[in-house]
Amino acid sequence: MPKVDFYEGETWDGSYRAVVWQAQIKGEDSIITCRIQSEVLRDQFQAASSEKQVLLKVFRLNRPQIEKISERLINSQRFEPDGTIEIRKADI
Repeated sequence: MPKVDFYEGETWDGSYRAVVWQAQIKGEDSIITCRIQSEVLRDQFQAASSEKQVLLKVFRLNRPQIEKISERLINSQRFEPDGTIEIRKADI
């Protein structure tokens, strides 16, 4: 399986109500946008509220686990129609 590298940093996307970060398959040029919705962070990672700063903090605390999940989805080619990766409850 190809190695997936993750870029540092994450942002809040209010239109998706999701934390967004970027990945790249080693040796390829394209950047993959990954996201996890606030509902998943609350329900699966026990975020105490839906406030942006709380969700970003919970994401950072659980980033290694979240990156492993997104790497699995990338390697399984589980891309959304727009080319992104979205982690859902069933993926945890």
